[in-house]
Amino acid sequence: MHGLKWADREKKIARKVFDAALQEACAAVLLEFKRRAGAASSVEDAWATERWLADERRRIGARFDFRYSQLIVVFGGLLREQRINLEQLDGLGADKLVWIERVASVPMWICCGADGEGLEMLGVCVVALLRRGLTGPTVAATLAAMLPMALLVALPVALPVAHAGTAASTAGQCKPDPDGPPLERAGFPTDKLSPYVLPFEPGAARLVWRTTSHFTPGNGGVGLYAIDVEMPVGTPLVAARSGTVVAVRDHFADGNEADLEENFVMVKHEDGTVARYIHIQQGGALVALGDVVKQGQRIALSGNSGQTGNWPHLHFDVQRCGPNLPPGYNALPCGMTVPVNFSNAGANACGLLAGKRYQALRR
Repeated sequence: MHGLKWADREKKIARKVFDAALQEACAAVLLEFKRRAGAASSVEDAWATERWLADERRRIGARFDFRYSQLIVVFGGLLREQRINLEQLDGLGADKLVWIERVASVPMWICCGADGEGLEMLGVCVVALLRRGLTGPTVAATLAAMLPMALLVALPVALPVAHAGTAASTAGQCKPDPDGPPLERAGFPTDKLSPYVLPFEPGAARLVWRTTSHFTPGNGGVGLYAIDVEMPVGTPLVAARSGTVVAVRDHFADGNEADLEENFVMVKHEDGTVARYIHIQQGGALVALGDVVKQGQRIALSGNSGQTGNWPHLHFDVQRCGPNLPPGYNALPCGMTVPVNFSNAGANACGLLAGKRYQALRR
């Protein structure tokens, strides 16, 4: 944003936050590329992967623009997506933080390209921001200075211009996975009060690869709230919630790439829901059927068994009831997954975000 002066200390903070977010985004692309390349079985698959990679390169290039005139919008977008937090921006001046939070507060985004695509919505953006009381009469000049760039620009399209005061239709929605459907925030518990903790040990940080893109309309959407987390083979897994072990299997070989031949541990909670820890290591179960486990207790070692795309990871979800064993993994109604967030993951009001790295905080 033009007109803001960045002190040397602010530039150092901005560079550190920007570089960390960019590195995280690139790591997510690399992991997905490896998965796609490993799963390719035809030249058409290879070309599709190439096109996807080119699109991701353009997307990252557009989103991450380290010009001081653009950093407000860049950080606002990353903050809204929970890919950075305000604590990381501590040390920036109030003149910058207030604008970052304003950009982060708008409910939807559109892509405004350098060629001007989408710029006809500028008037809508200005009016909606004014109605929200987020800025003053100089907003038009300010936003105009922000638009000539290949960036994601905030557009509160949920605030209808023709009907001032209408409730925002998307204010209660979020999209934790760009390839998945939007979700209702109200379906999740308050993150700090969640009965779940991240299924890996405190201090460790892991990249979330996939969340709501598990959704498939054809099977009733049973996998909507499943989570795939990068996990090197042999990583200790902990119980996300206390309960009783109701299913254990750990005899299949890692790297077998066989459907329905994955190892797992399943834990039933006091409310009848069942947490599933899938793709664990051969011989990696640390608990037995009927064991009572406490939250945070080691229960297994992560592995690479079953269909993983040759990408070692943990598939974690919580089903309504069960256990649901193969081949009836997703049998309804018990197989339907439920919304889950985590009390020790920082801000995750709408669950974990695909492409973001989370550290398990000590409680």
